[in-house]
Amino acid sequence: WYTKNKDRGVEILGLAYEAKDDFDYASGRVKKMKAKLSVPYEFVIAGNKDKEAAAKTLPMLNHVISFPTTIFIGKDGTVKRIHTGFSGPGTGIHYERFIQRFNQTMDELLGENLASIK
Repeated sequence: WYTKNKDRGVEILGLAYEAKDDFDYASGRVKKMKAKLSVPYEFVIAGNKDKEAAAKTLPMLNHVISFPTTIFIGKDGTVKRIHTGFSGPGTGIHYERFIQRFNQTMDELLGENLASIK
């Protein structure tokens, strides 16, 4: 999706929360995951996977419910929508609904006129 849409102004940054508080370990795991899945966007090591610790790195959220958590941020820098969890292709209609809602949200955010937001 990102590769097809990045020219529309989309920015994605992955936040990696790992099991160990060891930067080298976490960096290695993220590097392997990116290579295995051909992930085309950048990641930062954000901390430990403990949900309380993760929530402290994301003060705009009340709490972290599950991983992955997708935070949709508008052109004005405010959080517009939050989605937790992942329904993969094997979940059938749930996956189709997720894809539909994801694309709808992205189209709305990319269509925002920054001048009218301010």
